[in-house]
Amino acid sequence: MKRLDVRIQGTTNPAFHKGRYEGQSGFTVLNKQLADVTMSTIVKLGYSENRLAFQLRHLLPETTTERAGFVTCEAAVPITSVVNTRVVIIGPDLSGDVSWIGMYGYIMPCPYPLESGQALVRDLGGRHAYFHCDSLCRSYMSDQGTPVNWYGTLVY
Repeated sequence: MKRLDVRIQGTTNPAFHKGRYEGQSGFTVLNKQLADVTMSTIVKLGYSENRLAFQLRHLLPETTTERAGFVTCEAAVPITSVVNTRVVIIGPDLSGDVSWIGMYGYIMPCPYPLESGQALVRDLGGRHAYFHCDSLCRSYMSDQGTPVNWYGTLVY
């Protein structure tokens, strides 16, 4: 039940939905583990959140701040450079630990410089680890819910 922000990719050759949605971004909420990349899930695309089924192989995890109608491609920056960005961990941390996969986390400020594409992430339980952007997928909170600052405390 995690929200994953995704970009549609690889739908032009061979054509899938006639390639009409190539490069568009949206999100999906996975409610079960999918066995392989040919299985489909519903993706809500764009500002209007049109619902369309796409195979997993056509979904690329969103790793920038680009959001249709809000942040243009030109203004977007990597999520690893924006403190307090909510992410879902989709790969191992820099030490190879896979126990984080499937958890929500937040990009944290790091007291020392990291290599390009790396970030310090804090999970909701307070643990910290370092990740490369390839192990992270943005998870924008569209309904916002209860605001939480990057220390994990509620903001009223």
